[in-house]
Amino acid sequence: MDTPTTLSTVELPPSIEEAFKLLQRSKSLLESYRTEDLSETDTRSKIIDFFFKDILGWKEEHIKREGSVARGFFDYRFNIPGFNFVVEAKRNFQDIKLPPTQKHIQLKFFATENKQIWEQTQKYCIDTGVPNGVITNGHQFFIGQFNNNDGTDWRKNRCLVFDGLKDIEDRFMEFYTNLSLPGIVHHGGYSFNYSQSNRLGPRILASLTDGDKEINRNSLSGHLQPVIDRLFGEMFSSDIADDLDFVKRCFVDNEETKQNRNEIDKLFADVPPSLTAIVPARHTSSLNKQISYEIKQDEKIARDTLPPKPIIAIGSKGSGKTTFINHLFKFKFTETRPEDFPWVYIDFREYQDRIENFEQSAIAKDIISKIYARYGGYNLHTFAVLQKIYEKEIRLKNEGGWSQLKQNFPTEYHTRLIDYLDKLQEDYDAHLIAISNHLIKDRRKRLIIIIDNTDQFSDAIQERVFLFAHALNRTARCGVVISLREGYYYKWRNAPPFDAYESNVYHISAPPYAQVLGKRLDYAIASVNEKNSTTSISDDGKTISIRPATVQNFLKLIKESLFTPGNTKIVDFLSFTTHTNIREGLRIFKIFLTSGHTDVADVALAGTAAKSGKGAILPQIRLFEFLRAVGLQNKVYYNHTVSVIPNLFFPCEGGDSHFMKIYILKHLELKRSDEGEINKYQPYTLIMALFAGFGFKSYLVQQEIAELLKLGLIDSQ
Repeated sequence: MDTPTTLSTVELPPSIEEAFKLLQRSKSLLESYRTEDLSETDTRSKIIDFFFKDILGWKEEHIKREGSVARGFFDYRFNIPGFNFVVEAKRNFQDIKLPPTQKHIQLKFFATENKQIWEQTQKYCIDTGVPNGVITNGHQFFIGQFNNNDGTDWRKNRCLVFDGLKDIEDRFMEFYTNLSLPGIVHHGGYSFNYSQSNRLGPRILASLTDGDKEINRNSLSGHLQPVIDRLFGEMFSSDIADDLDFVKRCFVDNEETKQNRNEIDKLFADVPPSLTAIVPARHTSSLNKQISYEIKQDEKIARDTLPPKPIIAIGSKGSGKTTFINHLFKFKFTETRPEDFPWVYIDFREYQDRIENFEQSAIAKDIISKIYARYGGYNLHTFAVLQKIYEKEIRLKNEGGWSQLKQNFPTEYHTRLIDYLDKLQEDYDAHLIAISNHLIKDRRKRLIIIIDNTDQFSDAIQERVFLFAHALNRTARCGVVISLREGYYYKWRNAPPFDAYESNVYHISAPPYAQVLGKRLDYAIASVNEKNSTTSISDDGKTISIRPATVQNFLKLIKESLFTPGNTKIVDFLSFTTHTNIREGLRIFKIFLTSGHTDVADVALAGTAAKSGKGAILPQIRLFEFLRAVGLQNKVYYNHTVSVIPNLFFPCEGGDSHFMKIYILKHLELKRSDEGEINKYQPYTLIMALFAGFGFKSYLVQQEIAELLKLGLIDSQ
């Protein structure tokens, strides 16, 4: 192995692997210094500088040498934001006494045998205000915290020991992780001791004997539940039949969102159309017409024309892709000529239990079953139509091996034909193609396949669905509509498989939350059933008679309170905290309607009295009342682990920064405002590097980002 003539000529290793190779190459030179009686100055310049700068990656801007303090001069002080440590250097002939085979010891055992060394190091730590220190003679390293600022006994601190070059080589990963610049940046300090600095005080909730106590839901919750479950949930659901009146009255259409058009144009004006133009949409009638045109193309739809390019609906979670697609096909397209568009809707969430092993043929089978059920009038499953669908295949058989059978044994021929058609139908992928081609050729109709909610699954699953959709589009000449996650599309639009296929891409933006909520409340008020009065028992034991009018009055007062000019704070809160996720905003409002902290009696009875008086002012729900109801739900005390209102100031496990989540959100907000909507995704590695440069521990930044993702406050690709 070649030995470098001088250690200072070796370049800084870029990784732990290169650092280890450098140590191995330099080991013989380092060992040769052990035979020389180097001074402390020579030990620092020839050995210790080499270890910290060349192997461990520290740069001169991080190092201060021979700094003056009250009781002398320290040898080194290493500084990065958030973490400092001093290094006490000893000449290489001065061995540090260490217990044999011990890798981690308490400071009190080291101090007994090395009193002068630890006293000097601790003195420098106290004078500089830096509790962490390293003692080394160039081949032994002693790493620890020599002073505590929390009143605990420093003698009980655990210290890390490396007893010679062989020990460093054998445990190099531990050595590098605890002393290198990348290792200390990542952990915010020594990795072996990081847990000692993460002490949080006791939580008040933990000291309460009834901290998990609950209260009863409000007295109207039972009467409101059937209404709110239906009207404040998804507009379209596989569990219930579509309500045409509900959809017509609650769907937010283009006329009510004109004021947001300029904002949408601004957000997407700078999008390069790498595949095709991305059409911004907010449930607009103009977009309905455009998609309708692309699907129809012209009146010659069946005459061997190419199918329209697959339509991809992208948007953020809860923005209303499912609502838009359902409304478009179930209502808009069927209002005029529904027979033009035989379509099948597949909710990909139905494959949740078998998603890892799902096969494309299973989707094809489901599509065929839905076609048979929805378009029974086409008689696609009958013997006569199947012969028409497979006319070409049957003709080839008749001209071949079946020619004599058909002529001389008609009964056996008929049986053979039935078996053959049954076998053809067992290949679901091929049979779906055959059905689609039959509809185009013989019925002049284009089959449309809608595959929704694929954005709920992983990138790998979305890619498979994307390829399946394009295969249907090309082989079966179907019109295809699929929904994909916004981040997935923007990440892969210029890479395989996207760059190999052309698609029509539409961005579905969420409608204004206030308009959605206002329409739902109006419809809820009108939907309360007129039935006999019922009774309920209040918390104080009183019997309360509840009539439908009481429920209606309660909902009316809530609507008037929320949408009174100058009192929009509650709607603003929901809009901001559930931005673009209409589904989540409606879910939180459902919690408010049934929460035990929502005082039904005060609102409904006071509202009745106010309406009976002339010029009386209606009661208004104040913001703190709303926050109390949704934040506590039916709990007596706030618990951020179960509340829909998160505590952003609570550190992640092992963390001690109450503001890191705020810092991350503020950084992302500034980047988004500077670079626009299309560049709203920031590279994860850059965020980690930025906060590590501020002195935050990288693994804690990672945990905080994960918690923000879980809370839905940030989005990722």
